[in-house]
Amino acid sequence: MSRSAIATIAVASGKGGVGKTYVSVCLARALNALGASTLLYDGDLGLANCAVLLGLDEPDFEAAELCNAAGLHAMRHTDGLHLALRRPGTPGPTGLAPVFHAAQLAAFQCRLPLPLITVIDTPAGIAVDTMALLDIADRLLIVLNDEACAFLDAYALVKTCCERRRDVPIDVVTNRVASNDAGHRLYLRFAQVVDRFLGADMAHLGS
Repeated sequence: MSRSAIATIAVASGKGGVGKTYVSVCLARALNALGASTLLYDGDLGLANCAVLLGLDEPDFEAAELCNAAGLHAMRHTDGLHLALRRPGTPGPTGLAPVFHAAQLAAFQCRLPLPLITVIDTPAGIAVDTMALLDIADRLLIVLNDEACAFLDAYALVKTCCERRRDVPIDVVTNRVASNDAGHRLYLRFAQVVDRFLGADMAHLGS
């Protein structure tokens, strides 16, 4: 399988509750609606909320096809969108080795038509599981809102990513803001801090 035929976008946030999973689901649905072969991969094993936001009920999930030895995810296909989901509300393992995450994701990608765009909903923060998934990605999408903790934790996330990989493009979506203008002002404050202390370039994709 050619890596050049697969684009992987990791959606991340410094803290929980900023709308990261919502953005992940909306992004995957939008890409699918535009005609792109798209896989939504629920990497947030502790919460597994993608299935909830997609409105998948328990019987449907039970009928999904298990397609990896660890049994962590099930594959579904909904309106042309490929889904690798955890059962809602089922705690998953933590501290998994990066090689496991790469193998887990590749097990799904190799079964899908190319070219393929993969959207990963990662756990919030900078724990081992999160960073392992971010290391796989070709592009990072940071979800930011105007809470002080969300701002500071998003900075910590970008700093950690830059220390590990200086070459990865970083985009920002501002969420739960009063208006597009308010979101852009929030992004400019965040970008100013990132540029001053980290020297990293980012792009604002909107609110």
